[in-house]
Amino acid sequence: VERDRAEEHRTELEGLFEVLLGDLHAKLRSLGKAQLLLSAADKIKSYYQARPINWARPNAVTLRAKAFASMGDIMFTAGEIAAAHTHYEEASKLLEQLRDRQHKTSDDDSRLLATFYLASTQLLLEERKPAEALERALRAEATMQEIAARDPSPSNMRLMATIYENAGSGLLLQGENQKALGRFQSFLQVLQTLEDQSPAPENRRGIPIARMKLGDAHFAERELDKALEQWRQAIPLFQALLDSEPDDFNRYRLLSLSNENIANALAAQKKYLEAQRAYDESLSVAERLAQLDIENLDAQLDLALLYRRIADFSEAQGIFQKALSWRTASQDLLIRLTTLQPEKGEWKNLLSESYLASAKTLALLGDPGNAPLQPVDCSGTYDPHTMTQDHQFYDGACCFALQGDSEKAFEYLDQALNRGYDSEHMRVDPNLESLHSHPRWNELNKKLSK
Repeated sequence: VERDRAEEHRTELEGLFEVLLGDLHAKLRSLGKAQLLLSAADKIKSYYQARPINWARPNAVTLRAKAFASMGDIMFTAGEIAAAHTHYEEASKLLEQLRDRQHKTSDDDSRLLATFYLASTQLLLEERKPAEALERALRAEATMQEIAARDPSPSNMRLMATIYENAGSGLLLQGENQKALGRFQSFLQVLQTLEDQSPAPENRRGIPIARMKLGDAHFAERELDKALEQWRQAIPLFQALLDSEPDDFNRYRLLSLSNENIANALAAQKKYLEAQRAYDESLSVAERLAQLDIENLDAQLDLALLYRRIADFSEAQGIFQKALSWRTASQDLLIRLTTLQPEKGEWKNLLSESYLASAKTLALLGDPGNAPLQPVDCSGTYDPHTMTQDHQFYDGACCFALQGDSEKAFEYLDQALNRGYDSEHMRVDPNLESLHSHPRWNELNKKLSK
């Protein structure tokens, strides 16, 4: 009897953990104070680690899994990404082991397991680990499909839509564009069906995102007209949402990105006047967001990247001085960001890439002596172990050539050619001029002529 009472008290206590880690976290997060729960999360983790798992009490195992997932949410909000991922994986493992021991699982636990897989997927996508992200997304998809077919409730179908979105994102990052298109079409179809059956804000918020994702996949397939069609349909949907939710920062970011995407596609079609108008639309939103909250680093980074994109656009039209002005504006923002958060290696890489781009622009102007004096870390910026695209290796070759490291430059050129880089551009690129007197340049030219 006493053991039963102790178990009851333990269940009550662990139920309070769920309130503390879940409901209270949501309230504190809305106030920007979620980090206050970090110490509480550490204590609750120590509590669980000091007690063995009682597999005879499935509800207690589920509570334990929920607690670890909630701790993952707290870690994620605090920016501790690796710790958050560890907690989500622990939560998933608990429910997987419970399922294997029982040889079955309830729909509630299966749904919960799918949300844990989804949380891991989203973190892995943010860390640019598409293969691992896709593996978790497919687990979530397999877990939820049978439940959604049996019970197509709005909550189940919205969860399926989010799973399709994240699976599509993983596929797109891996270059599996057609499969990504299929997932994004399912994402859109589910939300449109829900909206037709029972209109709700959750559906309306997701539909323009689905159209953006479809546009991204079409663009990756070089289906520019189809990409433009999807992005153009997303813009009025975002604007309608902003009319009813004018303080939604993320929605403004997506509106700016939609216009930027349209501009990129139009530029690729050499419709420069239309592209310029779309860039102007994107810029007006991005600059306003960055000015409204100068402490918001996401807004500052968005603007830096947009300046860089407009610089590339100007350079493609031969407007080199204007390109340099945009690059300088981008560099100013990136310098501020790297000063504020020096641990962000990817921001330092963006800054190095920007200096290299300025050097290339000055080379096109015939003025390489005025290239930025800031040294570019070619090896750090263009790490061959993390690169897969031909243009990345080509940019790395240009970086090494501009710094006089011909051996590395040729090594990277070989890698770019092996991945299908447009070889004709190499012959006339002024960034590679220092290689022309090298014996390997003639060998390279012979290879290009075959």
